Amino acid sequence: MHVWESIKCWAEAAPLKTSIGALSYSELKSAVEQAYLTLPDVKGKKIGLLAGNTPLWGIYDIALTLKGATVVPIPTFFSKEQVEHIISDSGIEMAVVDRYKHYVSTGVGEALDNTVIILVDCDLEAPGECKDGPCHIEDLSDREAVTKIIYTSGTTGRPKGVRVTLKGIEAVTKSLIKRTVTKMSDRHLSLLPLSTLVEAIGGLYVPLSAGSTIIYPKTVFPPENILFRPKGLTEIVRQTAPTSLNLVPSLLEAMLKDVESMQDLPSTLRFVACGGAPLTAALRERASQLKLPLYEGYGLSECSSVVALNGAGMSKPGSVGKILFHAALEIAADGEIIVSGPGIMDGYTGSSEGKKSEIATGDLGYIDDEGYLFITGRKDNLILTGQGRNVSPEWVESSLERSWAIHQVMVYKGKGGDISASIVPDKEWIKKVARDYSPGDSLAKILEDPAAITSMYEEVKAASADLPEYAKLSNIELAENAFSVENGFLGVDGRLNRKAISN
Repeated sequence: MHVWESIKCWAEAAPLKTSIGALSYSELKSAVEQAYLTLPDVKGKKIGLLAGNTPLWGIYDIALTLKGATVVPIPTFFSKEQVEHIISDSGIEMAVVDRYKHYVSTGVGEALDNTVIILVDCDLEAPGECKDGPCHIEDLSDREAVTKIIYTSGTTGRPKGVRVTLKGIEAVTKSLIKRTVTKMSDRHLSLLPLSTLVEAIGGLYVPLSAGSTIIYPKTVFPPENILFRPKGLTEIVRQTAPTSLNLVPSLLEAMLKDVESMQDLPSTLRFVACGGAPLTAALRERASQLKLPLYEGYGLSECSSVVALNGAGMSKPGSVGKILFHAALEIAADGEIIVSGPGIMDGYTGSSEGKKSEIATGDLGYIDDEGYLFITGRKDNLILTGQGRNVSPEWVESSLERSWAIHQVMVYKGKGGDISASIVPDKEWIKKVARDYSPGDSLAKILEDPAAITSMYEEVKAASADLPEYAKLSNIELAENAFSVENGFLGVDGRLNRKAISN
């Protein structure tokens, strides 16, 4: 296992260098060895990992992999029903659980009733030494075998289990180290849940392979729930002074709002990666004005996470960057993105299909003359209009989002094939256009004002000026509540839950 070999090297070369949390590289090596020796025989077994963003997640993830287990990360924000589905779908036999009493109190513990629980202490600070001198543990990991089963989902629905190999994970790790130019002096702030593959690789394997330091926020709210309650995010960044972090658009927006309210970001930041959902032109422009070192990327669990990423000295606004070194990518005749390379998954759980050499991503896009990848939408979101034209809703949304009046928008097929949109107006815009605005007014009341309605239609018309006639809106409806993870209108990755909004 490459990351374990790196940890051993750093424990020898820089034993006192901080690795994760308060642990030095020497202590991290000892902690992994202790976890390895105390774990039962798990070779070839599916082992759940239910824990927040703490050193324990990485310690047990690495130890389980070294023992030849298939690690099944269980997102801490999943419902009891979703956890039950993960357990039955993946075939989990045992689970490493941090803060077991907490999960029992939330109801999630009930989903684990028939599972052998390996309890761990959430306050690991000083791991013990091996009783009989230096530890000698055998690496039982297999690069060709499935090393993780990743479940991704929004707030609703049954998540799919994506079977990824150690070979794929290590290929992505090496590519990301090169593209991000990760160094020993870097400090990565881990914000996204480690149960997501992008943070497990980009926020754990990459820093540890490079000898960097990983910081876990200690806040009043559970760190794994930061996607739902990002308040105070910027203060965490200021206090910890990291050099890098991974974000989704919703967290980026929360951070930009704080910065625009005179909360300066530390000058230490050099690489802020953002992905999971398309970035709006407005968010990108705001980040640029604040001189945030923002680099947009693209990937999916089926390809072992990241496939393309912008980087220092090779970045183009609006693109998701150039293809990473380990991957190969082509654009099909219909515009669909096809990915191949060692990162391709072994398949979905429960599927009889064998490992494929390439993945049809379902995303539409193109590569420009300089090699930058641009995403234009989802193949299954295409709208066939009454005029027989295929229109990508994401294309129309990106035009509308340039208007300062529009906070969020979802474009969909209306009656008769007309293109319609559900729009969440911007609060600052409302204050300026509503004649008798007061802070306590509901949006519904404000939008009864003819001046506000007329102004919104004018904004939509102006934002749509560059679109061809067949792609322009025929109808709009103004939404009173913003699309969020909490109301189910956004997935945790920031993508619109189009079905939920349409209903």
